[in-house]
Amino acid sequence: MKIPKNLPQFEKNSVAIIVAGNLNADFYLADKGVINKVSGFVVEKSKFSDREQTGKYGNVFFQSGDKAGAMKNFLQKESFTAFKSNLKNVSSAKVAYLFAPGTIMPELQKLLPKKWEKTLKTYNGNFVKLSLVDLLKKI
Repeated sequence: MKIPKNLPQFEKNSVAIIVAGNLNADFYLADKGVINKVSGFVVEKSKFSDREQTGKYGNVFFQSGDKAGAMKNFLQKESFTAFKSNLKNVSSAKVAYLFAPGTIMPELQKLLPKKWEKTLKTYNGNFVKLSLVDLLKKI
């Protein structure tokens, strides 16, 4: 997609723009007035109900452990794994912009390449549903 003239054109360096949510992310590369989505992922939530994970002993139903918490941790770990594997698609960029919720920002920053430490710019919040033009306006 051609970047509108009133927005940053990224003429000097190629730029990675990463828009992450708790269970999804999109990866873009921008250079010389053009931006393209190069990859993305969505971690699907489980389709099992709580009843399917419940055991039965005689006439008494029981459930052990924090199933919801364990599932959330599992999904978050899957999301971080997918995030790291998708980074290779934008690793050629010299500068990076990371849009992500503040709750996962520190973990995502740990996964980024070391070469971006000095050039990384972060934006805390939920930006997943914003259009690409609206994201570029924030830069």
